Amino acid sequence: MTQPNAYGPAQGVVDETGSLDLSDLDQDACFRSDHMIAWSNSLADCLTQDTHIKRSAAGILEVGKGTAGVLGAILVEAASGGVYFGGTGASNARLRGSGANLVLEKGDGSGESFLTAAGLLVGLTQTLTLAGTTLDFNSSGAVKWSPGASPGASPDIGLARESAGILKVTDGGAGHGTLRVGDSLIVGTVADPGSPGDINVGLSGSFRFTYDQSSGSIVMYDAAGIQRINLSAGQLLVKDGSGINRAQFSAAGGTQEQIILTSAASVEDMAFDGLARRVVWGNEMQARQPGVGINEIDFNIHARGTGGLGIAVAEELLQNVSGASVSTTNLVEAGGRLLGVLVRNEVAIGTTGGTTGYDVGDGTDQDLYAANIGTGAGAASSSGDFTADPESFSTSAQDVTITALGGNFDGTGDIRVVAFFIKFRPFTT
Repeated sequence: MTQPNAYGPAQGVVDETGSLDLSDLDQDACFRSDHMIAWSNSLADCLTQDTHIKRSAAGILEVGKGTAGVLGAILVEAASGGVYFGGTGASNARLRGSGANLVLEKGDGSGESFLTAAGLLVGLTQTLTLAGTTLDFNSSGAVKWSPGASPGASPDIGLARESAGILKVTDGGAGHGTLRVGDSLIVGTVADPGSPGDINVGLSGSFRFTYDQSSGSIVMYDAAGIQRINLSAGQLLVKDGSGINRAQFSAAGGTQEQIILTSAASVEDMAFDGLARRVVWGNEMQARQPGVGINEIDFNIHARGTGGLGIAVAEELLQNVSGASVSTTNLVEAGGRLLGVLVRNEVAIGTTGGTTGYDVGDGTDQDLYAANIGTGAGAASSSGDFTADPESFSTSAQDVTITALGGNFDGTGDIRVVAFFIKFRPFTT
């Protein structure tokens, strides 16, 4: 060791250059736990100390401002320097500077993440993971994504605060983006079946959809809060801006089983009644299919209320015809004016009984509506087959009689009989 030039409690042991030279020692320098290495801010003496290093605790080195416990800072070279944690390999971490940015990377310099004045930029292959904590933003904070594999491009989608309790999907800026979900979107509190969930369409809630699990209904409201659509078990209601029903659809099997379109609260423009099997167009026309053996369709022209002139089509299928003749049952209702009758073979007529064809009449005139219709499937009549004026009126129900020619019907074959007539119905309102 170089011969000391001076010694004193304040200055320590130094050589003629003002340095403590330990190069000639063949052992480590050891300090007591309460001692430190300090630097003066003066070239003349060591009385005024403003920088020190000392032991803080086991394995912990304190950098301070010359007074124990008063902490200072460490200055390292930005590009190649830094602080290494655990080593300098890829399995360790390194913290260094890069201009105004702080870089956190692997010990070998790969996998960079940047902490900048604008925010935290996580590396291309890294994930920002939060365990048991939250990200807390101010009202203008947002989460944004940029297109492509490289960071730094202008974001084009994001999440931000719209207002209290409302999360906004953005276009990466001040505008709105689009939310896409998978197989389902759950709205409301699933744990509470009575809790309704809302979906608002438009910033001002131009339309709002609500699902109430307790009633099992989906309701759409307009911006004024008026119910416009109500979908519940077995029924769909469509309302106007005043809340008046304009369309009502009741599911099959329900108590109503109908479709109703209205122009006012109590005026039906069109109604389809599944139970009565009829369609009604306001006060002008009605189509009805009452069924039970006889299929009938009515078109009623009303002067007002439900009364007026009706143009009707009634049909009956005569199945497995047998014997010398077969007849319909109350095909044309009492008081109806019959205009004509048509027939068609839905299933070919059997000929084992000698049948070569058949006539269609009213029970008095055997071939009034048609003569000698063939036995093949699809054989049918038209108005050209009428043998006389077919129009007739009766105060009782009218029927059609079909008479076999050449022999009896043998029990094989179906004949569809269709009657066209008009009628006058009483006014009920």
